[in-house]
Amino acid sequence: MQILNELLDSLTIGAPQAFEEVQVFPLFSNQGESAAAFLQLDEALESGLAEITEVSDAGNVPQLTVTNKSLRDIIIYDGQQLIGAKQNRVVNITVVVAANSTLPIPVSCVEQGRWHYNSPGFASSDHFSYPSLRRATHSDVTRSKESRGSSDSDQSRIWRDISAKSARMEVFSATMSMSDIYESHAPDPEVLNATFSVAENQIGYMAFIKGGFAGSDLFTSAEVCRGKMEKLLRGYYLDSRDHGVAFDKVDVEEILREVKAAEHREFETVGKGRERRFDAPHVQGSWKEVDGFIPHVTILPKG
Repeated sequence: MQILNELLDSLTIGAPQAFEEVQVFPLFSNQGESAAAFLQLDEALESGLAEITEVSDAGNVPQLTVTNKSLRDIIIYDGQQLIGAKQNRVVNITVVVAANSTLPIPVSCVEQGRWHYNSPGFASSDHFSYPSLRRATHSDVTRSKESRGSSDSDQSRIWRDISAKSARMEVFSATMSMSDIYESHAPDPEVLNATFSVAENQIGYMAFIKGGFAGSDLFTSAEVCRGKMEKLLRGYYLDSRDHGVAFDKVDVEEILREVKAAEHREFETVGKGRERRFDAPHVQGSWKEVDGFIPHVTILPKG
């Protein structure tokens, strides 16, 4: 816990930035950037240093294979969507894939109506899971770890969630794809980037929708944070336009206090590092520690 407490104690909360009903508080750190130079998945895929495929020609819904061809460890974040192959998936936990290695990773399907190839492998999407789905999936994965020692989600619940959201937001999707909901309710990316700029030393954020706490992520640097913010913000914007989604009101300081006071339990993980998860009165979350560094902290609402 000391390494996490040092990170949390280093944080300064910036002035909020707002767009319609989404409000984001920047989180700055005086620790400086982490020396752990992980290769980001998007960069690895674009440069041909990584490949993500089905585990076999037949495929297996809750699992994909990642091949890291680089000399650096690759990091893949929980909630990150991967598109292509037999159906689109999202990653269940943050995974660090060691250099020059192949690793099966736990995923969930977010495209119920397709089970055929539209590409040999997967590409990285322009968004993560929307925060209300990340909240539910995180809770289900924690229960799976407690009861079975696995990182599985409740796949049926994910399909029900996407179906219900499609109905509420009046989106028709032939394959019940989460991506189709995003495409139907996409914000102007230029407006998002202009409103939610990532400043120097900003390593994370806390996001609120209609005044309720909707989620937070901490990364290793402002550069990494900047590279992820638009993808994450698209999800917050989507949930802000869904009348069926609500989040409890908790202030920023209370969230940080609850994270520090919570019991942090270590679970078996996938790939490099150690995984710890916590559960508090209003928030839940997880964090990864690899070689003495924390590459990612996720704080999500309860409920």
